[in-house]
Amino acid sequence: MLVSQRTSPLQAVLRTVHKAARAPVLYACLLALLSSCGFSTGHDYAVTVTWLINGTAPSRALCKAKGVDRIRFTVQTPSKRRTLEGPCESSIGLADPDTGELVPYGGFTSTESFNYETSYRYEVAMLDRQGVVISGLSYDDSFQVYSNDEQPWPLRPLELFEPLGGSAELDVQWDVAGALPTAESCATLGATEVAIDVASSTDYDFVDSVEVARGNCVDGGFITQEAVLAEGEYWIRYVALDANGDELQSVYAEELSPVSGPTRLQVEAIDFQLP
Repeated sequence: MLVSQRTSPLQAVLRTVHKAARAPVLYACLLALLSSCGFSTGHDYAVTVTWLINGTAPSRALCKAKGVDRIRFTVQTPSKRRTLEGPCESSIGLADPDTGELVPYGGFTSTESFNYETSYRYEVAMLDRQGVVISGLSYDDSFQVYSNDEQPWPLRPLELFEPLGGSAELDVQWDVAGALPTAESCATLGATEVAIDVASSTDYDFVDSVEVARGNCVDGGFITQEAVLAEGEYWIRYVALDANGDELQSVYAEELSPVSGPTRLQVEAIDFQLP
């Protein structure tokens, strides 16, 4: 098994991680990468493999909780099929081009094993401890790089999103028309319940959101009686629902909510507007 331990500065742009912001710049390997990365040297450029679990670079505990042991990168070169693997908890640093803030992502970088202007088919997959691809957690694509492109060339990140877990309780609050909700204001809104949805830090549009809790509209908020969120970094929204469970209105918390261990997450309060 070949695994990356490259720690020298890298200059590349990761194009597709964030939907809500410009791509961050990859500039350093940070944590626990093992041995030096192959396949060979003496060619033109390297590639960087990246992944996330619940919108963040996974810790060893999160990898274990989700059953991910390692990540495999397989590429078809003109002469043969080659494979690199890195432990799930391996981490690289990404710098936001606007703020310069360092953000960790799972990842590793190959050696300079690829030639300009040559097209390569590849696959990235999450594996369990037996080396079996976890269902639904792989993708295949191709890359072709030229001398004036960013290098190392960043591959499209692979993400596992399973937010339900035992790390964080939720403390949520809402108003209706600028005041604590009443039976009358909820009736005017048409809402009987309020659901709390979460999405990955990469999913600002809530394309793959998951409901994690809900409460009665008139209560104006609640604290979950147990932890409902796994480790990760989330966008959170409040959704007003009618008696049939249909969405009436959704309001987004403006800040990302990180969860890194057992905690009570106090989510930004919001205000539903009357029609």
